[in-house]
Formats: sequence, structure tokens, C-alpha cells
Amino acid sequence: MRLKEEKKKKRRRRRRGGAAASSSTTFSTSAYVTKEARQTAFGLAKEQVEEANAPVSGNLPSWLRGTVVINGCGDYRGMEHLFDGFAFLTRIHLDGVTGRATASQRFLDTDAYRSFRKTGRMKYREFQTPVPADGPVGRVQVVLENIKALMSKGRAFTDNASINLIPLPGNRLLALGETRSAAYIVDPATLATVRQVEYDDDFPGDLTTAHPKVAPDGSIMSFTRSLPLGGYHVFRQDPVTLRRTKIAFIRDRNPWAPCWVHDMAITSSSLVVVETPLFISMASLILGTKRPYAFMDWKPEAGSRVHVIALDGSGVVTHTAPAFFTFHLGNAFERPSGTSSGTEICLDFSVYDDPEIINDLSLARLKAFPGKDISPGRLRRLVIPLRDAANRPVGPSTLAAPVPLLIDENAYGNFFEFPAINPRFRGKPYRYMYGTAAIRPTNMGNALARHDVEKGNSIVCSIPGSMPGQPIFVPRPDGSTEDDGVLLAPKIMPGGRSVLCVYDAADMSGLANVDLPFKVPYRFHGAYVAAKD
Repeated sequence: MRLKEEKKKKRRRRRRGGAAASSSTTFSTSAYVTKEARQTAFGLAKEQVEEANAPVSGNLPSWLRGTVVINGCGDYRGMEHLFDGFAFLTRIHLDGVTGRATASQRFLDTDAYRSFRKTGRMKYREFQTPVPADGPVGRVQVVLENIKALMSKGRAFTDNASINLIPLPGNRLLALGETRSAAYIVDPATLATVRQVEYDDDFPGDLTTAHPKVAPDGSIMSFTRSLPLGGYHVFRQDPVTLRRTKIAFIRDRNPWAPCWVHDMAITSSSLVVVETPLFISMASLILGTKRPYAFMDWKPEAGSRVHVIALDGSGVVTHTAPAFFTFHLGNAFERPSGTSSGTEICLDFSVYDDPEIINDLSLARLKAFPGKDISPGRLRRLVIPLRDAANRPVGPSTLAAPVPLLIDENAYGNFFEFPAINPRFRGKPYRYMYGTAAIRPTNMGNALARHDVEKGNSIVCSIPGSMPGQPIFVPRPDGSTEDDGVLLAPKIMPGGRSVLCVYDAADMSGLANVDLPFKVPYRFHGAYVAAKD
């Protein structure tokens, strides 16, 4: 009887989008994301400005009342890479009391998208796709315009804020890309573009990170990049006024070829910036020529640099480490040192041997069916010395390579991306990390995983043929344990329809599916805003 009941539970979880969880991966050709799902993921999205009903199957927790907004791209016409499309926002409002949901989606009103919509041509270079040119004369004209914009400190890079969303006080969202101009205030209730963020300070730099971090005092930590002949201008930002205050400067090791940095991490006292040996080619950015990895070159012999920046502005310590590549940093926290009487930082993140994953995310590879297997990326821990017994900063030091956190890395398909944790444990010691995983063979993430970094095991769940996005952890308001909450994960089903899956974060069982009334393209990062009573 117990076996029959367990089988019934598994069937119910599959119907709700939470396929049976397991501690190991099943390798099957049915793991490939279907052609229909790929068409939805990389096709032209349609706006749904007015809120539409979104049927719910299963049961939303009664305490789950709020709105999830997710950023990503919605128009890839003429584009070459997953990171190139024009910014497109998806909104799902959840009411666990009534068990109902509504949804809408619309393009972010950027200069890049307005120009494309009006002329049918790109105005700015995107991540991998250069501005198209008509013949040699047209290419020369594009190059001269790029040089002029760079020299004049004008807008040399796109304002396409398609990557991330940061909640701000006053019921606002900050949509971000990786350029200074790709910053927009968005109304989470309507998805209306309120305004572009313009700064009146003298901070140099055209590039930035799309992953700023919120400090313990509520301020926002980030940096700009001046290039060439520059470096990282690290600043603290007021979340209300968005006014910036500089706290540190880190000079580039190669003044003519700065390294590309996508993310960073934060602890109770420090900001951690991991600089892998992936160097930007200024010639590629200006001339529109190709390099082995979009506009960048991989030089593993240079090794990695790890910058530990004191949040109080008291200094920077730069450590060296072996060569590796990463997109996203999951969490960082401080603990007593394992080798001395001081303290150290544990940084847990997704680690690749090299940046081939960048090429894996080209649209040509992603659309190929079944396609080349995606490069391995693993959940690893980097240990960084912080302070000695006298509370003095330690270093610079030569760090050991990041080490595995899990006993069996095959259990999640040797692939880990889009890390998420309970936000109450950000920058603190924690136990559970969630993210996308792989059931191989596959050329993209096709599963979700829950990793127990204390026990070293994983729970992986998937629906064959589907494509999940980053899970967002929403803690139960009165929850007493770290995994007491739900995961909200966008997913494209095998037939091409789009759903928002609601999982129990404790065991990855499916609680509910929100069947969206429109197709939602591939999503990057999002934010959950709880309803106010």
C-alpha cells in the first residue's frame, strides 16, 4: 500500500510540474529540450500589457501573496547570442488566499529597442552581435561612430537592460544590464518604464555589473569600469536617491585589455570580486571583429584575481588563484579560519574550466537539435583568508583552487547555474543552494536542483523536454528553518507553453503550476515583491 501511495504522489507531482525528485541523474535521449520549447524560448515574444488571468493547478500556499517579475530578452531578430535580445519583462501576480493568479508582459522602453522598432536595425552593439554595416564603407562609418562615442564619453554602449531586476524602496524595480546607461526604473504593478537612471556625479566608466549586492545596512554595492587605462570604481549607492559614493579603486592588471566580470558576492563586512583571465579586446568592441569568446580572449596562464573590498572603505586585498571561469556567485560568508585563529571567507559559486560556456550559449548552438552537450559547470567553494588573530587584513595570498561541495557531482549532471538561496541567509552561513542542473545529454540546463552543502547531496527534478529558468526563493513569512519556503521557477513545457512552477523548497515537490496565458521566452533573473497588507 505504501508503494502504491508513493507512486500516486509522484504522478501528482509530474502533473504539477514537479517531476519526481531523485538524488541521481537518469541519462536519456528524452532529456533533450524539445524543438517546440526552443521555439518559445528564442522566438519573438508578444506583449500582454493588460493583466490576464493565469489558471492555477494545484494549491498555492495561502501565505504566498505577491508579484514576481522576471527579466530577459524578447526579440532576437538579427542576434547571435542568448545575451543579445532586447529587454522584455514578465510579471505574475500570485494570491494564495484566493488561489488565483494574473500575468502580463511587455518590452522595456529603451533607446536601443525604440530605435530597432522604428528602423529595423540595431543602433548599438549587443553582447556578441555588432552593429550591422552595409559593406566596407558602412563598417568604417560604424567604427568611427564607436570611436567618437568612446572619446567623447557619450553613449558608446547599449542601454539594453535585459539581465537583472533589483527591488527598490517606494515600490520600484531597477532593471539592469552591463553598461552604465542600461539602468531603468520600472513600475512592478504595470511593467511601465518609468525613467532611465542618469547620474550627475563624475564617476568614470561605461561598463558595470548587472549583479549589484545589497549590504547589511540596505545600501547597494556595485562598480563601474573605465576602459582602457582604467579599472574598477567600487561604490556604495543609496537605494532611495541612487546617489553613489566611491569606496575603492582597483586598477586593471592589463590597462589595454580589462577582464570581464559578470557578478560579485557580499559578506557582513566585505565585497568579493572574482576576476578570471578572460580579457576584453578593445579592438573587437570598436571594430566589430570576432574573438574566440565573443569579444574576449582566454589567457589561463595569467591566472585569476580575487579582490576582497572592505565595505567600510578601509581597503582592498587582491589575492591570486588558479585559472577558472564563472558567471554567477551563489553566496559568501565569513567563518573562523580552518588553519589559524583568524577569519576566512567561503565563496560558493558555479565554476567552469574555461569560458566555452559562452560559445555554448550562442543562438546557433542553442537552437541546434539535439546539439552539442553543454560544458560542465560545478558548484565549488573558494576559501579566502580575511583577518588574522589581531583582526588585521590577511594577504595578498595565493589561493588554492575551488573545491567540490558535493559528494557526487554527477548527481546534478556536472552543471550548475543560476544559483539561489533563501535571501535571509545571503552573506551568512547557510545550508541549501538551488539552481539549474542538467540531465544529460543536453545542450542547455534542463532540470532544477536543491543542493545540501552540509551533507553534500543533491535532489534533482525535471520534466523531460522542458526548459526551466532561475528559481526564486520566497521564504515563508513566519518560517523557522532555512528551507521553509517555496521556489518560483519559470518553465517552458515540452509542447511550448509557459508556466510558473511552485515547488516546496524542502523537498522539491511540486505544489502548483501557474499556466501563463502567453508564451514566455527564456528568462534570466527576477525579483519577488511581497504584497502589502
